[in-house]
Order: sequence, then structure tokens, then C-alpha cells
Amino acid sequence: SLTLLVPRIEDGLFTTAAHPSFFWHVETSTPISARFILSDPKTADPIYTQSLNIQNSGISQIDLPAEVALEPGTRYRWTVLVACNGSGSQEVAARSFIERVSEPNLVRPPLSSSIEQAASYAARGIWYDALSSLIRASQQDPTNDAVNQELRSLLLQMNQPQI
Repeated sequence: SLTLLVPRIEDGLFTTAAHPSFFWHVETSTPISARFILSDPKTADPIYTQSLNIQNSGISQIDLPAEVALEPGTRYRWTVLVACNGSGSQEVAARSFIERVSEPNLVRPPLSSSIEQAASYAARGIWYDALSSLIRASQQDPTNDAVNQELRSLLLQMNQPQI
């Protein structure tokens, strides 16, 4: 199965980052290949694609590279295609949207915790940045129960309790 880590409703599909991270969850019993595609609605061709191999179940991520920046006020579509091998190869696709916004009130002192940053983003419906802040904090310190509890809480708010 393939689940994008985005809120179920379209409110909150925002980021303040020019080069955001995109996250999704895959359930698989064997290694699979996936393709990430970012599209601008004003152009016919994708503005960025990346292929990757996923070895096992879990959260996968793509960080948008420096040469591709989201412009404020444009709603972009992102798609993940996963090749399912088995009886007859097929692809599973999931897509969502992202829009870069300017939020001057979100400038945080460098000493604020990732939990405080995530709460500030989530309170304003900027889910991509809230999720990114908590996932990165969890990756840096996987045994931090407070961060992991906040991440689980955010996933519940995003209606993703199984992840």
C-alpha cells in the first residue's frame, strides 16, 4: 500500500520552504521501485522527477534539490508511482498538492525545539513543515519519546493512525 503523508482535507497543503521534503509511507514485503514527480500546473512537462528503490516498509522521503525551487503562490502537484511486482506488473499512484506561502510570523529563534516549531506550523495549517520538523527530529533522536509522541499525534490529526 502507498499513503502520502498529507492531511485528508486540502486545507494545510502548505510549506514555507522553497525546497521542501515530501513524505509517504509504503507497506511492502519485497524491494520495489518508485518514482516521484513534481508538476507545475502552468507547464506540460514535470519540473522534477526522481526514481528510487524502496527496500522495505516505512516512511520514504524526497528532498527537493537546490536547483528546483517552489515559487510562492503556485499550487504544485506531486505524485508518487510505485511499481508492484507480482502476478502482472502494475503501478500504484498517489498524488497531492503543495503550495509555498510566506509566513513572517513563523520565524523562530534557533533555540526553539522541533516540537515548538511543529506546533507553530500545525497551528497555521502548514502541515508539510510541521511534519518535516518532527520526522527530522525523530530521525536524529529515535528514542526521544516526546518527539515520537508529537509525531504520532500529528499523524492522527492528518488521519493517518496506522503509520
